Formats: sequence, C-alpha cells, structure tokens
Amino acid sequence: MIRFLKQKCGISSLITRKQAYDIAIKYLGEQMRGQIEVIKDLPGNHYGNRLLDSWVVRVPQKGPTITTGAGRFICIAKSTGEIVYDGSDGAE
Repeated sequence: MIRFLKQKCGISSLITRKQAYDIAIKYLGEQMRGQIEVIKDLPGNHYGNRLLDSWVVRVPQKGPTITTGAGRFICIAKSTGEIVYDGSDGAE
C-alpha cells in the first residue's frame, strides 16, 4: 500500500508538504480534501524519534464529540512517504 501511494503521488526523494497532503487524501479519502492540515511537527512531540522526521496531518473530529487535546494525527515519514502513526494526540 505504501509503495502504491508513493508511486501514485510521484515520490522519489524526501517528500514535500504537498506530497504528504496527497498521501493523506489517498489514505483518508477524497471527502477529507480541504478539511485536513499538514503541519511540520507534533505539538510537544512526545511520541518518540521515529516521528521527528515526519509531516504531521491534523484530522478534524467528526460529529458531536467532546474531546480534550487536538484529536487525531497522521504522521507521514518525510524520507519514505510511509504512514508511521495514525491515532489520537494522547491527551484524552
């Protein structure tokens, strides 16, 4: 799946913010276009070294939910385009 996403997005070296956005859209679905945000770093980055060189995709919460923290993040490795984390921000 990761190799397919990299080929589909034309990735050959370190991925750009735009390429990370394209990977996230392919992963999450077209309905998320315009709703996600790619940021440089995880706030507080307490997830370990494997996420330090990743683009971070902030995914909005759906529906009437009450949460603490920022919600869901997807981390995409800048060197490979691989999704290395998909989960909550750990603040719940």
